[in-house]
Amino acid sequence: MSTGANHLSTSSSLLSYSLAISAMRETYMLNGEGFLLVYSMASRESFQELADFYRQILRVKDSDWVPAIVVANKCDLEYERQVSTNGG
Repeated sequence: MSTGANHLSTSSSLLSYSLAISAMRETYMLNGEGFLLVYSMASRESFQELADFYRQILRVKDSDWVPAIVVANKCDLEYERQVSTNGG
């Protein structure tokens, strides 16, 4: 098998895996009654992604509101903090 074919096969496998994970996530969202949204205070990106996750939950549940709690993780890494105390 050529290198190009190996790359295509690997890419196809990763895409299949990603789609399966996405479908599982949506199943959990559909069946969940409340959600714990966890971000790393050492990663601004993880904090910013919470809004997207919450919107996805609302879309999957076809709802305007669902109960959710936002929790900061990695609070012991104060020297790596990227999300301020007031911001997160």
